Amino acid sequence: MAGPNEINVGRYGKILGKILGLRERNPSGEIATEIFPNITLENDRPEWLFLANERLCRAGDEQSGVAGQVSACALTANVNTNVLGVVDHFLISTNSAQLIQVGLAAALLATVNNCRILDARDPKYVNDDPLQCTLQSSKSTTATTFLSANRTIAEIRLPTNGTMRFDGPFILFGGPASTSIVVQGTTANTAIGVSWAWRERTIDPSELLQG
Repeated sequence: MAGPNEINVGRYGKILGKILGLRERNPSGEIATEIFPNITLENDRPEWLFLANERLCRAGDEQSGVAGQVSACALTANVNTNVLGVVDHFLISTNSAQLIQVGLAAALLATVNNCRILDARDPKYVNDDPLQCTLQSSKSTTATTFLSANRTIAEIRLPTNGTMRFDGPFILFGGPASTSIVVQGTTANTAIGVSWAWRERTIDPSELLQG
């Protein structure tokens, strides 16, 4: 019985023969005495995500400006969902020059928007079931409502109509408490918009960190 390497060499020879226009013989033995199979795994391919039971997610939200109040948007892994959310990147935009703060928080914002499955092969897509992570937005007279000082992980100053991309990964977990990435402005009556790119799946108990 042929081994895996012999099978791969045979397949390689047929492909190479087609490329070179050779039909009578296998050219691979003349080029290399031994060929090792090479498998390239690309973790951003949707096929791999589907096989790993991960859902590819994209969504955006905006909080409009309100007089006397600052705006905030968030992506949240909701409480008791056991969802693991891996945020690959997100894009921030604002309509006015201001300092933008990014951080982690457990508190939910006022407005919650469900997100939908992108992969049409997923049964949840057919049933129009929402994802476990949700978009949230709110406004407040005090920015500390959303982020305490020790939860801020970045501060950036954007110009009018400025944008900024943050690259992850950032990890969210919907366990006994919800976890959120919050993007908030610091200038009243200005809009904040965030477009999110993340993956989510149900976490296995063996993956939980023991503290």
